[in-house]
Amino acid sequence: MNSQSLTGNIDTYVIILIGVAIVLPIQPSRFLPIVVCNHVIFLILLTMVSPDRYSLVSKQINTTATAFIAFFIAFFFYRFSKKDFISNRKLQASEEHFRKLFAVNPFPLVLTRLKDDRILQINDKAYDFYELGKGSPVIRSEAVSYCHENKEQIIAELQTNGSIHNRNIELRLSAVKAKWAMVNFELLEYDNDLLLLTAVTDITELKKLESKLQVHASVDPLTGVINRRRGMELLQSQLVKARDKYIRFTLCFIDINNLKKVNDQFGHAEGDDMIKRTCHVISSRLNGGDYIFRYGGDEFIVILHQTETDSHIFMDHVRQELGRINNTRIKPYKLAVSYGLYSFHSGINITSEELIELADKEMYKDKQRHRILSR
Repeated sequence: MNSQSLTGNIDTYVIILIGVAIVLPIQPSRFLPIVVCNHVIFLILLTMVSPDRYSLVSKQINTTATAFIAFFIAFFFYRFSKKDFISNRKLQASEEHFRKLFAVNPFPLVLTRLKDDRILQINDKAYDFYELGKGSPVIRSEAVSYCHENKEQIIAELQTNGSIHNRNIELRLSAVKAKWAMVNFELLEYDNDLLLLTAVTDITELKKLESKLQVHASVDPLTGVINRRRGMELLQSQLVKARDKYIRFTLCFIDINNLKKVNDQFGHAEGDDMIKRTCHVISSRLNGGDYIFRYGGDEFIVILHQTETDSHIFMDHVRQELGRINNTRIKPYKLAVSYGLYSFHSGINITSEELIELADKEMYKDKQRHRILSR
């Protein structure tokens, strides 16, 4: 009213109405009576200080329209502020719920900000799994976030697929300790930031059991050497590699002599002992990279990465060792073997079965010679 009295305009009243509506977006049901009462008083006072009738009507209309506009501004600002408040409350509740779920999750979880690898959240299970001091600040650690995997490769795959599921990884926790984990990576977006959620399942015991099962599935239970199935796989793998790079080895087909006679005269327990003793003598003389597998009841195949001449020398040493055991007369029978060799090198077009058959024929020749000499 002072502005009207001194300057003849109502700008101050209009500015105050709009300003209050914007700055103080109070509840519309409370704002409306305040505006109405204030405006009625303003109109009455305006009538008292305004000498010009036409100017008075114009100002009453303009201020009344401004009051309505101020109310609608307050109404929309209040609705917007209310929605924003409710959204923030829901977001805070969701974050709190997420933190609780994160904390009580039975699996190790790590939440990382992608741009700087800062760890935003890590639960107690992750502290235990990575053997970190519980509660100690873990600001950055690529080993924890990416589980010792290639960071760039993981990020590239995540940007393509959005997630990586059930990847088995061996984690080196120290120079002497490792754990196996099944890891899931999820790429998340929150508050204009890309986040990486790493979920880990400890499968160390499962891997140990799997390893034991693989050993049982690959090892001959009587002799402890590789069984036929695994041995044939290794032999076939060598022949496949021979196509790409030069490979030379000698296949030695070995048959234990007189096993049937020992089984018939002294029983199968002695026959089994005969197989184990002979197999032990052969295995103990193998070099690194060479291997032996049981092909049949009394038949063994040895892969020697040396020339045919050196392989003959190897078998001579085996026979000499068997002779020394026989001289002790521990058993009422003699240990003896017959063998055949076939030297293989890259470029020979042959299957594993054909390779064994050729060495087997040489073994029968050797067995025939021994039969003739023993008469």
